[in-house]
Amino acid sequence: MSKKITHFFIIISIAIIFLNLSVAQSNNTSSFLDIENHWAKNYIINLYNLEIISGYNQTQYRPDNFVSRAEITKIALLAFNFPLKNTNTITTMPFKDINTSDWYLPYIFSAKLA
Repeated sequence: MSKKITHFFIIISIAIIFLNLSVAQSNNTSSFLDIENHWAKNYIINLYNLEIISGYNQTQYRPDNFVSRAEITKIALLAFNFPLKNTNTITTMPFKDINTSDWYLPYIFSAKLA
């Protein structure tokens, strides 16, 4: 694992620990039916209330799904309040596996420029 990736995960871990400190203060309700008995319910609700994560639809969060590279990048940028860069200025795509129509383009582009 490269040093950049290792540092990225350390930063994410610190952010999650920081955000977990305010779990008790968050509104403990959500419309996600699939987290009702999940061990991470309070953490999910807290991050949802902070608008750092969202579900797949109104009633499904899918807490046991793997987190994609795009999703973790979005979470990290939102958790640290990074401003999103204007993707209209892209002359060449930052990665070969990203298209201009991908929902995560602003997050990946912003992370690359950070």
